Amino acid sequence: MNSQGKVDKKIQEVGHFTKEEMKGLLNDDPGDDRLGDERRERVLMQSYLNHIQEANRYMNLLVHSILTNSKRPPIILMMSDHGYRFLTGVSPQEKALERYGNLCAFYFPDHHYQMLSDSITPVNYMRLILSKALGEAYPLLPNKSNLVVDRNPFMVTHQE
Repeated sequence: MNSQGKVDKKIQEVGHFTKEEMKGLLNDDPGDDRLGDERRERVLMQSYLNHIQEANRYMNLLVHSILTNSKRPPIILMMSDHGYRFLTGVSPQEKALERYGNLCAFYFPDHHYQMLSDSITPVNYMRLILSKALGEAYPLLPNKSNLVVDRNPFMVTHQE
């Protein structure tokens, strides 16, 4: 952020990429019905992996820019909004578990990460960061998630 509290345009541009910038990552169109189910799944998986590699490139640039240009040692959180969904023919519970597997990375300038664990859910990320940054002990909420499966608002899967 600059002195006016706005995100630096240079950092903002590095941190956001559009579908147009991601073109060319696929060798096949996963929507092409001629591919067949098995081939379509392989194409979607490869597309996902290609997107992750491209996102990693951009994230490395963004983190480097933040660390280089920050006047104060920054706390950095990078996270996806949800996990992937490649499993087919599985129960709603298994689908939910796959969707909860979102990607998340923390950077603390003191490199002390002992308060993090595999069981922390996104509901507590900001509480951990604020506790760390402000030296306060914000209580954690129950690590629970809710997911509406297959766009049916009455089919909610709870996960602890």
